[in-house]
Amino acid sequence: RSMTHKDIVIELHLQGYTVKQIARMTYHSPRAVDNYIGTFESVLILDLYHIPKRLMARILKKGISLIEEHLHLARKHFRDEEDRKRLLAWKGVRF
Repeated sequence: RSMTHKDIVIELHLQGYTVKQIARMTYHSPRAVDNYIGTFESVLILDLYHIPKRLMARILKKGISLIEEHLHLARKHFRDEEDRKRLLAWKGVRF
C-alpha cells in the first residue's frame, strides 16, 4: 500500500515538524493537518483505554478503516503503551 496524505502528515508530525511546516510541505491547510493529527492522537488515547475499534469509530465519527489505519501507524511508531503515553504527555494529555 502506498502512503496516503494522512500517513505523510502523521510521519512528519512524529518527526517534530510543526503544523504550519507540514501544511506548507504537503499543500494542505493547517486546519486539515490539525484534523489528521487530532484524529491520530484521539485514537491513541482511546486505544490506551482499550476501547474497541468499532466504538472508537462511533465516538470519533470516523470509519472503521480509518481507525485501523491510525492503529497501524501507532504500532509502526510506538513499541508499547509507555511510548504512546510519552508522546501524549508531551502534548499535554494527563492520565
